[in-house]
Amino acid sequence: MEGLWSASAVAGTEQTADQFQCACGPGYTFNVKQVMKCCVGILVPDGRVIPFCAYNSVGYREQIEEELSRERTLERARKKIEFAERSNS
Repeated sequence: MEGLWSASAVAGTEQTADQFQCACGPGYTFNVKQVMKCCVGILVPDGRVIPFCAYNSVGYREQIEEELSRERTLERARKKIEFAERSNS
């Protein structure tokens, strides 16, 4: 049972180093097996759960941020149009 808890990854161990590399590693050292073991997921607006390791290193972060900023821009534009229409009435 002890191996199931994240506290079992003591600082300075190989397991800790692997987990850190998975979360913060660059895309050119991407390890599919490590991503398959990743237990932290990022829930994105379209309902998908993306492993944290892949979210940070494969390009999902940039893609999701772009989609979210596009949605925010559209929402702001709609609000401005509604305000202008109410002001002109």
